[in-house]
Amino acid sequence: MNDAILLVDDNATILEIMSLYVESFGDNVILIAKSGNEAIDILKSNEKISLVISDFNMPDGTGGDLYKFVKSNFPDLPFTLQSAEPLEFLDEFIGFPHSTKENYLQKPFSIDQVHGVLEAVFSTDVASDNKYVRVLISTLKKYSKTGVDAFIKLSEKKFVKLHHFDDELDEESLDKYLAKGIEYFHILEDDFKIFIKSCQDELDQKLTSPNLDAAQLAQVKFNSTDNLLEGMQAIGISEFTLEQAEKITDSIVSNIPKKSDIAALIKQMQSGETYISRLSLLTGNMAVALAENVSWSNRGTYEKLMTAALFMDAAWLSQKPAEDNPELLEITYNDSKELGQCPPLIQEVVLNHSHSSAELFDTVKSDGDIYNLIVDHHERPEGRGFPKQVHSSQISSLAAILIFAHEFSHRLIGCGEFNIAAFTEVKQDMIKEFSTGNFKDPCQSFIKICS
Repeated sequence: MNDAILLVDDNATILEIMSLYVESFGDNVILIAKSGNEAIDILKSNEKISLVISDFNMPDGTGGDLYKFVKSNFPDLPFTLQSAEPLEFLDEFIGFPHSTKENYLQKPFSIDQVHGVLEAVFSTDVASDNKYVRVLISTLKKYSKTGVDAFIKLSEKKFVKLHHFDDELDEESLDKYLAKGIEYFHILEDDFKIFIKSCQDELDQKLTSPNLDAAQLAQVKFNSTDNLLEGMQAIGISEFTLEQAEKITDSIVSNIPKKSDIAALIKQMQSGETYISRLSLLTGNMAVALAENVSWSNRGTYEKLMTAALFMDAAWLSQKPAEDNPELLEITYNDSKELGQCPPLIQEVVLNHSHSSAELFDTVKSDGDIYNLIVDHHERPEGRGFPKQVHSSQISSLAAILIFAHEFSHRLIGCGEFNIAAFTEVKQDMIKEFSTGNFKDPCQSFIKICS
C-alpha cells in the first residue's frame, strides 16, 4: 500500500513513536507536521493523503483548527484525533467521531490501537501483505529447521511460496537464494512467532549447557541477541519479546561474565553480527561485569543493566533514517562532526532515540530504573552526551555503569579488527576520560577487570 498518512504533533517523541507504529503496519508514505498550520499547508499541496492523525494542543494551529479545515475542504478524508484530554473537554470535537472515518486515540495509546485505526481506514488493502513478516535468510541458516512456510514477495500483494514447512531447506539451498540476491524470505506473522520461539528454545538449551567453551558460549549469546532484535524489528516490542529478553538476561546474570568471557565476546564480535547486536550484547555483559565489583550492586542491579542494554536502541530497529544510514547508530557525542553534518530532522531523530526507546520499553514493562537507564545511556562526561547533556556528578551511579560499558563497547567495535594495541588504546582513553563524578566506581572496576 502506498497511501500517504499525515502525522501531526508538536512533540517529537510522540511523532517518532507514532511513525514506528505506522511503519510496522505496512508500506504507507509517512508525512510529518509539527503544527496545525503546517499540516494545512501540506494538505493544500498533496492530494494523495489518505489519513490524518493529529494531536490537539499545538502552537501555531491546534488540532481543532486542522479538523475544521479538513471538514471544509476534504470532507471524505479520514481524520483521527489523539490527545491526553477527554473528548468532552474539547469544544471543537463535540459529538466526535461523526462517522466511521473518524477516530479518537487517548494518550497514552498502544500499537494495537493505532493498527486498529489503520485497519479501519485501509481495510481493503491490508488483507494480503499485512500478514507477512520478513526474515533474513542468514537467520534461517543458523538453525537446523525452519518449521514454517517461506514466501518470496513479488509485489505489494503477491507472495509466492518457495518452501513448505514439511520440506527440508538445507544451508546449500539457502546459499543459492543468497547468490541470486534474495536476502529475505517472508513468513506469516503467526508462523514467525512460532519460529522465533523455536529458535529461542534451541538457544536457551545451549546457553545453559555446561559443555560450551567461552567462544561457543559467546556465539550462542550473539545468536540469541540477534534473534531478539530481529523479533523486535518484525513484530515490535511485546510481552513475547520481553520474555525472550528476560531469558537472555537470566542466563548472563546467573553466570556473571569473567575476564575470559568478555575477551571471548570481543573476539567473536568480529564475525559479522549487526552493530546493534554487538553493541547491545557487549554493553550488557560489560555492565554486569563492572557492577559485580561495586559494593552496592546485587542481582537486581545486574538484571536492570542487562535488560536496559538489550532495549536501549529499540527505537532504531524500525527507523528509516537508521536503516538508510547505519552510521547514525555510532554517534555518541552531541558535538560530534558526524551529527553536525546531519540535516536537522535527522539530528532530532538521533538525539531523541534514547527517550523513544524507553517509551517503547515502558509499553511492556513499567520499571523506572530501566526506563531511566535507557534514556540516559548516551549521556557522557562534561555534558557532551544526550538527550539531557548532564555532567558526571549529575548522572546516577547505576547509569554511570551502563554508560561506561556502552562507550567502551562502541569504541572497541569501532576499532574494526581486534588487536591488543587497539584494546590498550581504548582502555587508556576510557580510564583518562571516565574517572570523575559517578564514573569513579565503574572506572575502578574496569581497571580491576583489565588487570
